[in-house]
Formats: sequence, structure tokens, C-alpha cells
Amino acid sequence: YARDKKMQEFLDLQQNQSSLEEYITRYRHLEVYCPHLYTTDEARTDKFVRGLRDGLRSKVLTSRPRDLDEAVTMARCIEEDW
Repeated sequence: YARDKKMQEFLDLQQNQSSLEEYITRYRHLEVYCPHLYTTDEARTDKFVRGLRDGLRSKVLTSRPRDLDEAVTMARCIEEDW
């Protein structure tokens, strides 16, 4: 049951009012509960980017990150410039 709850939390995860660092930490913590859902770098990256706040999401998408680490780096750089 606890694992199912964490999995649902991951599926519902959005940055919303959280800081970027809080969102990244929460994402990485929760993703370990559902490795079977996002089995490729592309899927993991897409899930992360879709959870970002609107303005940040569109800027990261425009940059076309190749993997999760690149998406995280891009999001951090973009947020610093804001």
C-alpha cells in the first residue's frame, strides 16, 4: 500500500509553488517507487519536464533536453536567468 501511495504521488507530481530544487528532490525520491512506468530516458525526461511550472516548462521544452540530467541542468540555468 505504501508503495502504491508513493507511485500515485509520483504520477501526480507537479512543481506548482515548490522551488525548482524541491521539485527535483521530490522527483528523484519518488521515481524509485515506479521504475516500471518510465523505462527510457525519454520517458523519464518527459515526466520531469511536464511537471515543471508553465513558463519554465516551455523554455526547457524549447531547449530539447536529451535526458533527465540535461533537463535538470537546463531548468536550473533558465531559472537562474529569470
